[in-house]
Amino acid sequence: QVDHRFAKAEDQVVAPDAGKGGLIFGANGTYSVIYVVEWNFEGNCAVTRYKNVVFPTTVIDFGNITYLKNWGGGCYLNVGYDKHNIVKVSVVGNQATVYVNGKTLGTYTDNDISYFHNVGLLTGSWDRTPVESRFDDFRITPR
Repeated sequence: QVDHRFAKAEDQVVAPDAGKGGLIFGANGTYSVIYVVEWNFEGNCAVTRYKNVVFPTTVIDFGNITYLKNWGGGCYLNVGYDKHNIVKVSVVGNQATVYVNGKTLGTYTDNDISYFHNVGLLTGSWDRTPVESRFDDFRITPR
């Protein structure tokens, strides 16, 4: 679970229509395969699997992305600067349930997530739309 908000970047001159945040809830030991619930400044969110990731990285090969669940704008996100969003993922076996601001978005099943136990945070900001992601209260609760 994590508390996230977008903040205005120091050098920002345009709206951050492409900035994003993410909660990695399943990754292999090298983080070359990650499962992440991610959301953007406009209020869209999805569960995504990235493969063949090499860290540290600034570029992701978009050919290695699979959208496992896409909620679009129906994510219960508070949109805008300095709006807090509590994002939580509960993983039990091969099922992951995603919650945003206390509301259930949905559950999906994927056998690999039962083997991938590493977690983390992900953020994206592009030079044409700089925005800062600020994370707080990141916590892991074992079951």
